[in-house]
Amino acid sequence: MRRRREDDVGEVDDVDDVYDVEIRASASAEELLFHEEPDVRTRARGTPERESLSVRERDGLPWRVRAGGVYRNVHVDYRLAAAVREPDPEPEPGQGDDGRGSGPPASG
Repeated sequence: MRRRREDDVGEVDDVDDVYDVEIRASASAEELLFHEEPDVRTRARGTPERESLSVRERDGLPWRVRAGGVYRNVHVDYRLAAAVREPDPEPEPGQGDDGRGSGPPASG
């Protein structure tokens, strides 16, 4: 089976230096048996604003594994990275994008 890579966000090599926190994990097995189909989800939450990246690279596993399936020579690499970002500034009173207060006062 060929190597499979799943990127949730953009190009990985372009953003290596912009994350504040990064977790990497690897696992290998000569033989792997799934008794049930896995339900795997990844979420990165946080405040203030944040940007996150999740990357999985897999050897020896199909896109969806099946219950009872035996897989040999399996390797998985996983990376989760996140960065705190400055929130967008609140608009000044009268400077909203609703069309009010952005032009000269009406004459009349």
